[in-house]
Amino acid sequence: MPRKKVTRSAAKKTVARKNTRTTKKAAGRPAAKRKLDSAPPKAPSKAELIVRQGFIIDATGKQQHAVPEVLILGNREGLKYLADVFGHLADQARNRSRATGAGEPIHLPQLDHPVNGRLSDAIEFRFIPVTAANRAATFRQHGITIKSREHGSLFERYQGIAETQYTKVARRLERDRRHGR
Repeated sequence: MPRKKVTRSAAKKTVARKNTRTTKKAAGRPAAKRKLDSAPPKAPSKAELIVRQGFIIDATGKQQHAVPEVLILGNREGLKYLADVFGHLADQARNRSRATGAGEPIHLPQLDHPVNGRLSDAIEFRFIPVTAANRAATFRQHGITIKSREHGSLFERYQGIAETQYTKVARRLERDRRHGR
């Protein structure tokens, strides 16, 4: 008996019918649990990222002031690794959409692979997935509020930090001097 010629549209209909049957069968069963906290991606040995911190001058207001900037350069493998990290975080956010606890961060320590330690500034990254359910817990854990937002001149910000650190050190030295240490 000669074979019947199958047209493209007929083949598509057959595939669509099979997919519908599979979907109907799966609808009656409980969905398989996804692994919520799978391991983050590993950087390939050839991956290289160069991270620099700097500033740009913002002259959009009445005064000019320095605004911090992060510059990330990477080779193909390094940028692909970052894409995989962000994809992993997106999957975590989707899988944990109802979880109310803070998400697990991915930490890129300063000067560790894939960051090129000879060419990069000492800066660390933490990437954390945020969902509607865990937003409050995540913000609370990391001290994120409208008041904590950094803005204004870098000079004024770092001057305040330096004065605070100087005051702490001065108090410690004075306390040690009084106690004869």
